[in-house]
Amino acid sequence: MVVELRERGLKVDAEVQVDGEWRGQSIGLAFRADLIVERCVLVELKAAEQLTGLYRSQTRTYLKLLDFRLGLLINFNSVRLVDGYERILNRF
Repeated sequence: MVVELRERGLKVDAEVQVDGEWRGQSIGLAFRADLIVERCVLVELKAAEQLTGLYRSQTRTYLKLLDFRLGLLINFNSVRLVDGYERILNRF
């Protein structure tokens, strides 16, 4: 996926370490982002039976930590990719 996006001229960073902060103090590594596209879109990749509320909540939390507005949650365990992705919005 990284190769395909880069071939289309997009800046993509993979396995990005994201540090967290609580009450103004660093808490160190909060999570590793699967992909960050153009420094503004989080892409979370899964290979699960189905996308659940847990995955959606996790993605929203990541968006808040990154201060991003848009995330894509993609499940590669779908017959058709169009059936296995969701847009997740961070409603600041």
